[in-house]
Amino acid sequence: MRQPDLIRYLNSHHYEEMLVMRGMGANRQRTISVQVFPYGDNRKLILTQDITELERTDSCGGTLWLTYRTSCRRL
Repeated sequence: MRQPDLIRYLNSHHYEEMLVMRGMGANRQRTISVQVFPYGDNRKLILTQDITELERTDSCGGTLWLTYRTSCRRL
């Protein structure tokens, strides 16, 4: 992987917050979220999602983003 932020996030073992990576994709216009959910013995579920459109529509207050993040944590 060539994403230093992602490597730092995975090695940090502090997964309370998701990692948001901007400037992704071929045109560097995508935003990707990464959330790690540890479970079992040394196992991790890694959830990634393209949130580009979500961030674009969220420019008017934050309610949609907060709802998204809350539902993500309940998984």
